[in-house]
Order: sequence, then C-alpha cells, then structure tokens
Amino acid sequence: MDKAQAQDREVRAARLHLDSLRDAATVRELVANLREGVYVSNHQGRILDANPAFLGMFGLASRDDLARFSVYDLLVDPAQRASEMDRIARDGAVREFEFQIRRPDGEERTVLDACHAVTDPETGETLYHGILVDITDRKVEEARREHWFSLLRATLESTADGILVVDGKGRIVSFNQKFAELWRIPGEILVAGDDERALEFVQRQLKHPDAFMAKVRALYADPEATSSDIVEFTDGRVFERYSQPQRIGGRSVGRVWSFRDVTERDKAEAALRESEERYRRLVELSPDGIGVYVDGRIVFINAAGARIFGATSPDQLIGRQAMDLVHPDFRPGVAERMRVMLDEDRQVPLTTETFLRLDGTPVDVEVMAAPLRYREKKAIQVVVRDMTERRRAELALRESEERYALAARGSNDGLWDWHLLTNQVYYSARWKAMLGYAETEVGASLDEWLKRVHAEDVARLKAQIDAHVEGAAPQLEVEHRVLHKDGGYRWMLCRGVAVRDEAGKAYRMAGSLSDITERKLAEDQLLHDAFHDSLTNLPNRALFRDLLGRSLGRAQRRIDYRFAVLFIDLDRFKVVNDSLGHSVGDELLRAITRRIERCVRPGDTVARLGGDEFTILVDDIGNASDATRVADRIQRELTQPFNLSGHEVFTSASIGIALSASGYDAADDLLRDADIAMYRAKALGKARYEVFDTAMHARARALLELETDLRRAIERSELRLYYQPVVSTETGRIAGFEGLVRWQHPQRGLIGPAAFVPIAEETGLIIPIGRWVLKEACRQMRQWQERFPALGDLTISVNLSGKQFAQARLVEDVSQALKESGLAPGRLRLEITESVVMENAPSAMAMIDQLRALDVKIDIDDFGTGYSSLSYLQRFSLDNLKIDRSFVSNIVSDRGENAEIVRTIVTLAQHLGMGAVAEGVETPDQLRLLRELGCQRVQGFLFAEPVTDVEADQLLQNDVRPAVGTEN
Repeated sequence: MDKAQAQDREVRAARLHLDSLRDAATVRELVANLREGVYVSNHQGRILDANPAFLGMFGLASRDDLARFSVYDLLVDPAQRASEMDRIARDGAVREFEFQIRRPDGEERTVLDACHAVTDPETGETLYHGILVDITDRKVEEARREHWFSLLRATLESTADGILVVDGKGRIVSFNQKFAELWRIPGEILVAGDDERALEFVQRQLKHPDAFMAKVRALYADPEATSSDIVEFTDGRVFERYSQPQRIGGRSVGRVWSFRDVTERDKAEAALRESEERYRRLVELSPDGIGVYVDGRIVFINAAGARIFGATSPDQLIGRQAMDLVHPDFRPGVAERMRVMLDEDRQVPLTTETFLRLDGTPVDVEVMAAPLRYREKKAIQVVVRDMTERRRAELALRESEERYALAARGSNDGLWDWHLLTNQVYYSARWKAMLGYAETEVGASLDEWLKRVHAEDVARLKAQIDAHVEGAAPQLEVEHRVLHKDGGYRWMLCRGVAVRDEAGKAYRMAGSLSDITERKLAEDQLLHDAFHDSLTNLPNRALFRDLLGRSLGRAQRRIDYRFAVLFIDLDRFKVVNDSLGHSVGDELLRAITRRIERCVRPGDTVARLGGDEFTILVDDIGNASDATRVADRIQRELTQPFNLSGHEVFTSASIGIALSASGYDAADDLLRDADIAMYRAKALGKARYEVFDTAMHARARALLELETDLRRAIERSELRLYYQPVVSTETGRIAGFEGLVRWQHPQRGLIGPAAFVPIAEETGLIIPIGRWVLKEACRQMRQWQERFPALGDLTISVNLSGKQFAQARLVEDVSQALKESGLAPGRLRLEITESVVMENAPSAMAMIDQLRALDVKIDIDDFGTGYSSLSYLQRFSLDNLKIDRSFVSNIVSDRGENAEIVRTIVTLAQHLGMGAVAEGVETPDQLRLLRELGCQRVQGFLFAEPVTDVEADQLLQNDVRPAVGTEN
C-alpha cells in the first residue's frame, strides 16, 4: 500500500466516524463539551479525531494540528504506550493506564487514559477510542500527602511514647511500634485492627482492669473530652495515660491515646521521698545537735541541739541570733569561719569551741559546719556535739591508763621465765592461751615448750638458745612454729634475754612469745602474689621466666631433654571487653584458663603473661608433635562456646610454638620467638598455630628495621606524593587528583603504601605522615590553580586513616594546611573509609560536621565493602560515594551482578544528593558501562597510574583524555 492509499484510507475512516457522529449530534455536542479529552487514533498513533479538551491537554491550537503530530510524538515514553496498545488490541477490553505527555511548548503533564480497541467495519483496521483525564495536579497532591504522611509516621515511630489512634467506635486505625512494645500486644492483632482482642491483652496485664475500661467507655461516650491518668500493671509497671479527641473539620472523628512508661521515674521519686524521710528521722534522732543559720539567725534546730543549749524545745531557739549562743572569747573565730563558708562556699574543718546555754553557763562543744542553700538563700548547716561527758570520760581514762600501764605491759605476748639451774620454766596464762591451753594443762618443764616445736625448727631454736646462753649472741630472737591444741601450727617470734652472775654465767633467762602467724601468712601471700596472676591464679611472667630458665639449664645438662613453649593470644578479645564489659572479659579469661589446663599434661606449666596472652611450658617432649598436639587440643577446646553472665561468647586463639631444639641460652629469646610465631599465625588467618623457624625471625627483624627507617623518613623528607587523575565521564577532562603517598627509601627504592602504611598505623606514625600528605596535597593543588586558572574546578583528594580521623586536632590540621597553602576549602576532598565512619557513627558525625564547617568536601572511600546504616548515611553530610575497585573489576564479566551493585550505589548517591566515583577502571568496556550506569567520575590505570607532580603537571598542560570520550 503506497502513501497516497494510506492517506485515503485514513480520510475515509475519519469521514465514516464523523458521519456516525452527525447521526448522533447530541452525543457529539456532549463530547465536545466534556472536560475530559476524547480521541480516536489508529495503531500507528495517528489522531483521527479529538474533542477540544484533548487539544487543550496536548497544547494544540486547533484540530488542524492533529495532522502534524502522532500520539507518540507527544509522549515522554512512547514505548510504554506502544506496549499498552498491543495489550489492548490483544485483550479487547477497556484498559486504564497512566502516561506522561510533553506538549509542544515543552511542559510535561500526567494523564490517565481509558482506552479500548474497535474494528473499522469497512477497512477492518483496529482503531482506539480513549478518554483522557489530566491528573497532574492530583499526582502532585498525592506526592505532597505521601511526604507529610511519611513525616508523621517517622515522628510517631521516633517518640518514646506509645501512640494508638482509634475511630469514633473505638476501632484501631493506627499505632506506633512503641505502643506494641509497651503493651506487649502481638503485632498481627494490631495490624488486623482487632480492638476486642487487643483490649483482652490489655486487661490481663492491669491491676484494675474494670476502672481502666470504665474510663475508656466514658471517653468514647463523650467524643470531645480529654483525659490524663495513671495506669498500674500487675507486674509493677506504671504508665501515664493521655487521651485527646481527633478532629477533622471541627468535628470529632476518633481519639488519640498516648501512653508513657513512668515506672522508673515513680521508683526514683519514691526512693527520694524515702531518702528524705530517713534523713529527717536521722536528724531528729541524732544525739548531736543539728542546726541551720540564715542571715545569722537560727531557722532550724533539732531536739538534741535544743538540749545542748538548755532549751526545753527547738521553738525557744528559732529566730535567735546564733552569735548570742557563742562564748565571747570564741566569737571572732566563729565570725571568720562563717564568712569563709558564705563568701567562699567551702566547708571549714572540725573545731572545738565553747558555747553558752540559755542560762549563761558555758558548754564545750565539737563543731563541724558547711555552707548550703536553704529556701533559695545562703545558709550554714552546723553539727554540734556536747563534749562535757567525753571530757570527763577522757580524764578518767587517762587516770585508769596510768594505773594499768605497768600491769598491762606485755599482756599481749606469752611470757616465759626459765630457771637454768633447776630447768623449771614459768609459762604465763597468755603463753598457754596462745596455744589453746588452760592454766592447768601445761606443766613447768622446758620440754612442755620444745616438744611442741615443729620438727624442722627444733634444732635451730636450740642452737639460738645455746648461742645466747653461752654469750655468743647479745639476745635471743628467733622465729619458729609451735603446735596448737587444735592440731595446727602457729608461727611465733621468741625474744629473750639471759640474767648472768658476776662471772657472766647465765643462770636465768626470761622472754616472750608473740604470735606472728598472720604476718607470716601475709608474707607467704605476698610471695605468691609476686609470682602469680591475681585473676587466674596462674604463674605470671616472672615465675614463668624462672621456670623456663630452669628448663634451659636442664636442656644444657641433658642431651636427651627437650621442651617447647606455646605462646597463646586470644583472637578478638578486645571485642568482648568493649561490648560486654571488663567484668565479662575477666570471666572469659578465667574460663579459658580452666579449659587450657584441661589440655596440658601433668608437669606442664600454664602461665598468664598479661592481658589476653598465655604461655605453656610443655616439658620433656619427644619431638615437635608432642607440642603441636597440645596446640590442637587447645584449638578444639576453644571452639565450644562460653556462657558468661547470660551471654554466649565464641573465641579462638592464635598460637606460636618455639622448640628448645633450636638452641637457646636465654628464656626471653624463647618467649620472643614463640611470640613471633604467634603473630605469624594471626597474619595467616588466626585460630591456628605456627611453629617458629628462622625465616620468621628474619621477617620480624626486617619489619623492625623498616619501622626504624620509617621514623627517620619523615625527618629526612623521603616521603613522596603521587597523583592519580580523577576523570569526568561527561566531559572527558581531568576533574581532580587523588594524592597517594610513596616512600623513596635510600636503599630499597620506591616503596608502595601497602608495605609501610600498616606499620605506620600500628606505631602511630600515620599521624605525622598524614599531616605531611595533607599539607603537600594542598600546596600542590594551589600551585596548579595558579598555573592553570582555567581549571578552577580541580580538586585534590586525600585519604584519612582511622587514627587520623579519631584524633582531636584533625580539624586544626586541615584548617592549617588550607591556610598555609592558600587553597580554597572547596577544592579539598577528604576520603574516609566506610568502616571507619561506621565504627563509631555518632562521633564520626560530629567530626564530619566540624570538617564540613571548614567547607571541605567529604567522600566515603571503598563504599560497599563494609557495612553502612542507611539511616546514618542519610544524616551524614557527604559529597561522594567512591565505588570500590572490587565491584568495578568484574563489572563486565560477572553476568551483571556487579553492574547491578554499581547501579544501586549510583542511584543511592543520586537520591542522597551525592556524586559517585568509580575506582580501578582498567578497560574501555568498564568505562562504557560505568557511563551508562550514570557514574559521574572515574579513576584507574585506564587513564593513568599514580604519577609524580611533574608528570601530573604535564597531563594538565596537555589536557589529556587517555581513554575517555563523550561518545560510546
């Protein structure tokens, strides 16, 4: 069919349609006056007829314009309508669908089309009759309502109160999650709006359900009433209940209930009342006088205070000038102390003063005073103790002590008096009582003493006695154990002195026994504590080193003797301490101690060096397998969970093994090598063991040398900053650079960050290194801005480590770098990894806000590799999400999985008002797909490896676009 025939066919179809309408003039007039657009079109979208409302919707001036456009010319998405037309033609039913039109003037509107297909009886062609309704305004209103409804729902869910909304008949309309939690009502009941079952749950929990329901019925009977009261639960909880009518158009349509858990507040108020009552009773019942002075006058005094001042009741003293009750000799000092308390607001020390009773007689008192607020005024609280009786008692006591001094001397020790000529010994009652005997149970022979001395101490005691008797020692002083009547031994300190005749020969010796058992036990405990861990009671580092030294000595004496040292470090123990607290961490260490002890052989020694580090001396082994079997048993034992204070905790351990066969002279060398092997086990994935070899030692020495060189590298200006261009996918131009640190080592050459940044992180050197990188990047970018003023939008990106981000002076460092370089803050981008931000989100948010206050840009690096809370991400003030290279590398070859992840990240960034930057772009296909997914900026080896400042300068001079084009 040629073009002329097709046009003729369309004209005949239109004429046939118009003729049918002329037969129904009334219908045509009605259609012409409709506000809805009415049209007839063919399958190709040609508009055969339409009413004025249709023309107005599409911005067409007259029916003549219908020939200029097809329906598809005026649609935002023609493919959508074509799909719908096919479905209508296939199904034959009236179908409604929404689509967007674009008028000739560019304005876009949303319309609802009710369309069905008919067959032209003459031509057999499928025609479409449709009615259009402009729903643009309705869509806008729906979006506005959705926004406010979402805001209202978020507000309801964030409140600490439980909210319930019911209609006029008490049926559930809405509720927040807090309501369900407070009332412990299953969610399915509330979602179903089953108010009867919900009330059953409520009433079962209440102490007074009838009163509760009576209040509910009364409020439903009076729709305009408001209410607030208290609801008590059988389990002790207490809620405040509030109720307000819900009004629409001035008419009550339902009721809003609000519930607040005030259980803890009520308990606190009750505790405060009890505390106040206890304090009041203590004051009233105190034997000391307690008073309060305001403006120098007594405003309160208890009954004891009234008695001290000779008053029959406190009322006799209220209102009196306090100074009138102070003896004149003490008034200047009292006035000065009152001034200090009122003017300097500090307590004065305890003092003794003389006051006056109401009858004028003096009374010695002990006074303590402190400032306080009394009914919004400065006041002084005074505690007064009558010293009269105590002074009398002290005087009597001194007299008694003087009389008793001689008689009481030595009464705490057991006295003995030995007559050497008769060999008879006098033992005092205290001597006998110290050993648990009555006065008559011990005889008068020396054997009564010596037979009770511990077998290991008898010879030494006799030797000391003989030495003193013979004059070889000036006095007797010896410690020994004596058998108590209860079967145990007591440590005694024996002191004595001999009485000699004119010839110097001893004929009598007297002395005392002092019980020093507690002191000896304390000394033993101190000795034990010095060599044992207080938490686990295991040998500590000092004792373990001593035992290890003995084993080394034994190995040097015996060729066939071997042993091993296991160094154990718990994996992720800090997580337990930080999340569950140090008490649970201590409990875990004790439990692990018990399990490790079950894994070793008799004769092996388990020790705790400190923290979460344990060591084992595996004694007298045949070969290395004996030690590794112990390590295997420990690993198996630690796979079982620990139940600690109601928490189920899992842990594992990294174990290093050093064998004595390697040849050692010092215990510390063995511990060092076992420690190195343990760290090797950690580096290889944790929860395993490694046996030390010399290669490990070499690696450890190399790392130490690298750390030493790194400390000097900053001083020697050996650090270099390389720059990788960040390219715009829209323009193909360089949009900025990322500054990447390198180390120009004098012997090893250029070292990448992977080799030294972890060491810098561990040692804290990352802080000065990061500070240098920040200043150098800002200086270089400012230099480029001056050289290339046309490229004013260039930015420089600097990575921040976790330690940098956590330091308090980061904001000061950034501000100083900007100030010194003169770089505009908006040209500096600070990159923070996702894991660093989410490790402590509230602190991170505060730090980001401070940095944003400087007007610098904040990007999230390696996005998608960690874990992010979308709620926090939305609250962070961020500029870019940097898509990790792990997603980009397989974006083309993994059947679209990574492409969807990238698409999601880009979409997320757009919805949050951020940009997206893809890292690690290495192929044109990756670039093409990233551009299609809407990623604005990219960087990677496809464009350039990190280059020196000179090479970067050349890139900017040439405005190089290595692989980026604006066309596919």
